[in-house]
Amino acid sequence: MDAATLDEAATARRQFLVLPDGTGWLPPGHPPVHSDVPLSPQGHLLLFWNGSVWTADRQGLNAEALLIHSMQGHVLGTGTMPEMQALAQQEIDLARSQGLSLEVKTYDLEGKFVMPGFVDPHTHFLTAGLFLNNVNVREATSVEVFQHIVAAQVAKLEEQEAEHNSLLPPSSDPVPLQWIQGGQWAEQTWGGQLPHRHWLDAVTGPNRPALLSRMDSHMAIVNTAALRLANITTETLDPAGGIIDRDEDGHPTGVLRENAIGLVARLIPPPTPLQLLAALQGASSYALARGVTTLSCLGRAPFSGNLNTTWEDFMSVMLPAADAGHLRVRLFAFMPLQQWPRLAALVETNGRAHPGGHLFWGGVKEFADGSLGSHTALMWEPYNDYQVEGTTSLHDQPEVVDHEWGTRMISLPALKEAVRGADAAGLHVAVHAIGDRSVDEVADIYGEVLTSRQHRLQAPSNVNINVSSSTVHVVLPEEIGAGMAPRHRIEHAQHLSGPGAASKLASFGIISTPNPLHLVADGPLLVSRLGEKRAGVSHSYAFNTMAKAGAAMGLASDWPVTDLHPIASVYTSMHRRDALDPGAPVYTAEEALSPEEALLGHTVDAAHATMLEQFVGTLRPGLRADFIILDQSPLAMPAEVGGGRGLPSVLHTFVDGVCVYGCA
Repeated sequence: MDAATLDEAATARRQFLVLPDGTGWLPPGHPPVHSDVPLSPQGHLLLFWNGSVWTADRQGLNAEALLIHSMQGHVLGTGTMPEMQALAQQEIDLARSQGLSLEVKTYDLEGKFVMPGFVDPHTHFLTAGLFLNNVNVREATSVEVFQHIVAAQVAKLEEQEAEHNSLLPPSSDPVPLQWIQGGQWAEQTWGGQLPHRHWLDAVTGPNRPALLSRMDSHMAIVNTAALRLANITTETLDPAGGIIDRDEDGHPTGVLRENAIGLVARLIPPPTPLQLLAALQGASSYALARGVTTLSCLGRAPFSGNLNTTWEDFMSVMLPAADAGHLRVRLFAFMPLQQWPRLAALVETNGRAHPGGHLFWGGVKEFADGSLGSHTALMWEPYNDYQVEGTTSLHDQPEVVDHEWGTRMISLPALKEAVRGADAAGLHVAVHAIGDRSVDEVADIYGEVLTSRQHRLQAPSNVNINVSSSTVHVVLPEEIGAGMAPRHRIEHAQHLSGPGAASKLASFGIISTPNPLHLVADGPLLVSRLGEKRAGVSHSYAFNTMAKAGAAMGLASDWPVTDLHPIASVYTSMHRRDALDPGAPVYTAEEALSPEEALLGHTVDAAHATMLEQFVGTLRPGLRADFIILDQSPLAMPAEVGGGRGLPSVLHTFVDGVCVYGCA
């Protein structure tokens, strides 16, 4: 990507930046921000005091003051105010001996709360950025509201197309009709009925194609025009790992599950490089406004129907942005598991990190099953509420488990072979597994691979730093992952067969990345879909069971499947209910985490799951100065903050010691 394209993208992304007066792009409902925190306090030591400093370092979680080196972008120390003043003087004296000048800037926190920037180990970052400008029907409470939202997008696209056509010569063909994209729908919000292609046909017309994904992205509704383009008819067989829903006469209803979505998704014109760069910056602004400074990106492949999009995004969007210094968050990019040899070659020649310290790689991702909401999470026992609507699905894949139990997305022999190869190449493997059977099967494969290589996954030792010394070892990007044994993850691990499953994860050192906000979405479905036992303690969203077993967890959002709202996620981890709904029920309170466990799960433990705990996730000397300032402590959120009132607010976000959100 040339410099001109990057300059064009820089201009385009200005619409997403937060301006000094608090205007510009902010998450919906966020109040204007006014601050006296400088945008670029470079050349200074910054000393924050008179507040609560929470370090996420289990060796010492609480401190009175924080000292950072804003020019070098790392933490110098935490402790009492006198200790940090003495440390600052040591740094000033050291700089003076080298002919340099340093100045201390002191900031009175006035009782506010400082903590590391949130780390999210599972997002689909670019997809989320693209979704910011697509149809969102998450709040549709009826067919009429659903159609009204879609109709508004149709009108918007018609206006754009009319403007483009007006600029063409009279003899030119009109521009192609744009796709209606987006989704986030959840059938329970309008009574439980699955959508039908006719819902879309009524507002899109006969020729404009549409694809709207369910909020979990494991099911989608498409209209008749999209089915026609994909040549999906009554005779079309279900693809391996996918389902085409049909009515009683065998006609497709428009609902597609799992790999069947790709039959249509692959026909959608890919976003342009400029659109992807704008999505990157839009997603970055959204993340920084929510206090998230480091994220794993699990790729667009599940949404695009094309495995190569993950590589293309990395090579054509993320890497050039990192080269140009335009990555404002830190990203760890995962590639498709099937392409592990290609990633292994990249690691061999280029290492695992960009020298700028904002882009990392070395992990691969695969899907073992689907989702609870789509009846495709693979379970040991049938779904309680599974009903076949219309005719039996058409498939010729013997590997597919009966849909009453869920869907296996990849055969176990193929998964085992790929995991073994990636592990031998030193790559981290992340496998999506939501159903209890899928979690057990993936854990068994990991266990067999690890045992055969006669090693256990071990967390690397912490950097040995003397806080009282003026010489702080600053971890460099190229040091990340050096000598680290591959760490393997189960993404989501939403349903367990019982406490033994948690113990198995712990015994093999397998990391899981549960999603607290998925509980908010799935909670109303749990009992009806699984029954009381499987919806209960030690089985569904069993955070406390896994914590007691010693299983490593990095708590994640799965953005855009759920919102990127780490404070609400911490709240749900603590209280097992929706922070934004004052009337929300509590789901299995016994599986709640303590406030500290919840916050650690969104910071240092999430950094461990992202293989970056030597670099970010704690306010330890030598680590990057990525931190946020909140108006109040998230450790003290009471259960009655329902409706979002009373939740802490992110006031300022710092990356590399520089204020990047909420800045004057």
